[in-house]
Amino acid sequence: MDTQMQVTYHLVIRGDEFRLLSKALRGILDEADKAKAIELQEKMLRDKHEWLRQQLESSQKNIDNIDAAKEQS
Repeated sequence: MDTQMQVTYHLVIRGDEFRLLSKALRGILDEADKAKAIELQEKMLRDKHEWLRQQLESSQKNIDNIDAAKEQS
């Protein structure tokens, strides 16, 4: 059996965040916007990291449960 994992993220942003990302993609950020963009990028990465950490813990718990069930049988 071959398996392939695919993870999809849905980015939900406010209007002001969308405008900031749009400016960043076009390369027209001023200094104040650059600081905001860095903060937004940090928040997005930290949120992604937290989600991945939770998924890893959940996966490990499932594996531990399978191992425990094998030991009992």
